[in-house]
Amino acid sequence: PRERLKRYDCLRKVNGIGSHCSSKELVNMVSVCRGPVELTFERPTVLQLDVNRRGCKLGLAVAASKSDLGLLVRGIDREGAVLNLNQVNDIDYIIAGDRIVTVDGAFLPPGEIAKQLAGDEYQLALYRYLPQGPS
Repeated sequence: PRERLKRYDCLRKVNGIGSHCSSKELVNMVSVCRGPVELTFERPTVLQLDVNRRGCKLGLAVAASKSDLGLLVRGIDREGAVLNLNQVNDIDYIIAGDRIVTVDGAFLPPGEIAKQLAGDEYQLALYRYLPQGPS
């Protein structure tokens, strides 16, 4: 089905090829295409998560996105509120590769999101993409 592109949609294939390619490689593929081009995008799954640090560190390794679209979760520390939350319920609420896009409903630049994460309680919106394998 044809839908409008939205912020955070991720290019996955060009003319049916490219599940294993980087974004840069996919853009290069588009630039050399002749004739009609079919693009396949993935829309992320949106997850809402209430965080209460209860006085402990958050326990996330994050990096600012190159595109200024949130904070990218690089990893989960061996201790902290996120690991505790994941272990208590045996569910991976936050995993490496997730993108933190809002804090308490506000879309903020990466630096502002990082500042908000210093607080004790907040609600996060995370965007998660499916793992990509060989095409």
